[in-house]
Amino acid sequence: MKIIKQNSNKEYEFQSENQKQNGAVSKMLNTDFDIIEQNNNTYLLRNKDGKKFNIELLNFNIENKTVNMLVNGKNFAFKIEDNLDILLNKLGMNSLPEKGTKTLSAPMPGLVLKILVEEGEMVKSGQSLLVLEAMKMENIIKAQIDSVVKKINTEISAPVEKGQVLIEFE
Repeated sequence: MKIIKQNSNKEYEFQSENQKQNGAVSKMLNTDFDIIEQNNNTYLLRNKDGKKFNIELLNFNIENKTVNMLVNGKNFAFKIEDNLDILLNKLGMNSLPEKGTKTLSAPMPGLVLKILVEEGEMVKSGQSLLVLEAMKMENIIKAQIDSVVKKINTEISAPVEKGQVLIEFE
């Protein structure tokens, strides 16, 4: 269940981590609601039917984009996605390799525009490795680990498929 709220030209999406909570929250909010801040961690939410819900923010983890809150005394856990997260998910960027993996696979189908490293080169986590064009957007693919480039399995102007191994590391 995703709830989208337009507020000050921003979209908010909430995805409950518990499927039973999805239905309960959907019924409470009816997808159209106003949020009124009462104090630092307490809010009043009013849905389109005029029903009011007291919300207390318990924990917000910006790194994991999760929030835990009490809604009328019931605990809920949500994952929050902004417009960039939604676009990255659509492009397949949510399936980037885990830290520690020894290969870099294409996160989406596309065309290799630039290769920014060479075989034998030491790379640092976060370093740009290659540029992949997908849906007329240039995507810089970065290293997930500190390692040495063992083998480059693609070339400039080569079309690639999602999941295709582009670079191997030692």
